[in-house]
Amino acid sequence: AQADVINALFAAGGSALAAAMMPAYLHAAANGEQTAFGNLLRYAVRAMLGLAALCVLAGWALSALALQLGQPQVLVSLVGDPATGLTLMAAALVWAVAGFVQKPVEMGGRAQHLVYAVLAALLFFWVVAPWSASLYGATGVAGVKLLAGLCFIAWVAVAERSR
Repeated sequence: AQADVINALFAAGGSALAAAMMPAYLHAAANGEQTAFGNLLRYAVRAMLGLAALCVLAGWALSALALQLGQPQVLVSLVGDPATGLTLMAAALVWAVAGFVQKPVEMGGRAQHLVYAVLAALLFFWVVAPWSASLYGATGVAGVKLLAGLCFIAWVAVAERSR
């Protein structure tokens, strides 16, 4: 349930920000401005870190409020299972940032690298997640999701540097 809420928040935030930034991306691509891509990426990372901070604060506040009211824990429970919640938050942050990191490769007409990066991340997740779940439960699966996102970003970064 935590993953459903956290993933949706970051997907919505990342998608809205990417759509808003698309004109700037297109302008930078049309003019060959690599510095502009870097500035846009730094802006997106700061925005996603801000979203993560807000989610952590809201999660703790809602969890505390639910306990005081005698209600069951809310879905974004950073009190009942902080290790899983914070790991999911980090994974969602990495995957949201990945959407921005891929833009130069995507707009450079090298989409095949994105396909390979997605396949590598999925393969990593499918192979490692069951093992991690058996050892560490939900937190292990969240950790593998985080590592799969880092795998995707690494692949895309190598593809961007190799052009």
